[in-house]
Amino acid sequence: MNNNSSFQNESVVLPHHSSLPVWLAVILVLDFFGALANAVTFVATLVYNPLRKSSSSVILAHCILLDLVVTGFVYPITAVVTYVQTRWLLPAHFCRGFGAVFFFAIYLNDWAHAVMAVNRFIGAVLPHYYKQVTTRPALIVAVVMPWLASVLINFAATAEITLRYELSDSWPLACIPGPDKESALIIMPLFGTYIPSVLIGISYTAVMITAKQAVRRKVGDDSGVTRLSIRLGQRYETSKTLFVCFLWYCLANFPLPVTSFYFPEELYASMDLQFAFLGLQYMSSAVNPVSPGSVCSDEEQSLITHAPLKQ
Repeated sequence: MNNNSSFQNESVVLPHHSSLPVWLAVILVLDFFGALANAVTFVATLVYNPLRKSSSSVILAHCILLDLVVTGFVYPITAVVTYVQTRWLLPAHFCRGFGAVFFFAIYLNDWAHAVMAVNRFIGAVLPHYYKQVTTRPALIVAVVMPWLASVLINFAATAEITLRYELSDSWPLACIPGPDKESALIIMPLFGTYIPSVLIGISYTAVMITAKQAVRRKVGDDSGVTRLSIRLGQRYETSKTLFVCFLWYCLANFPLPVTSFYFPEELYASMDLQFAFLGLQYMSSAVNPVSPGSVCSDEEQSLITHAPLKQ
């Protein structure tokens, strides 16, 4: 993070960018359609029989509901705050509330998807243990654990123990942990975003490799096209799309923190670059449900990855 970042109790007005209204409109429109897609898939999880009876339906519904909240409320409101900050003064203590809500929701969503990815990993790579992670107590832990993780990660800044969320005049997101707590800017994202992302990446890579190996074994036995071979092919195609979705998540969310840490001068010198990276973040949860084929959705994967295979 930029060592010249200044944290303060008084609000500032950031420079206004000429294309910012268009930027805001694009984000709000895409997030609206993303939230709508998440709402439809959430309802489908509740009413569509194969999904409702899925052993992991609770985890699926939990992730989709959090995506709906992030896409429909958290990111749009944050985008509006970014726009407002270029025109008017924000209240001096605005970030003490808004920062806590924003980072709690983001870290909660990241950990919920990490739990979902590990669930898929066990179902695909360790199927003999899958029943153990779909018992009622295990599912309760899977849903509660992300909430506890986010609470613990945000506790010090929210309770203002040694640090707190404050306004920064160095970038347009407005709220980051301060004052002058460089370690918090590393530790909080490490446990809130980067560790869950590593779990997701490892899980989906392993699922894709396992699915590919299953297809190769089936092709090698020279038994022709069967229901099993078709289903295995579906699993592999879905595993590839899940991996692509993970790559999209990384592309959308990591450029801003990486450049702000390693290339702060170049980033802060270009408002275009800052808003481009922010825009990717604010639209990251909106694009997944409406990606080509809609296979990025949790529902499609659950139908294929956890469905029993029969000839």
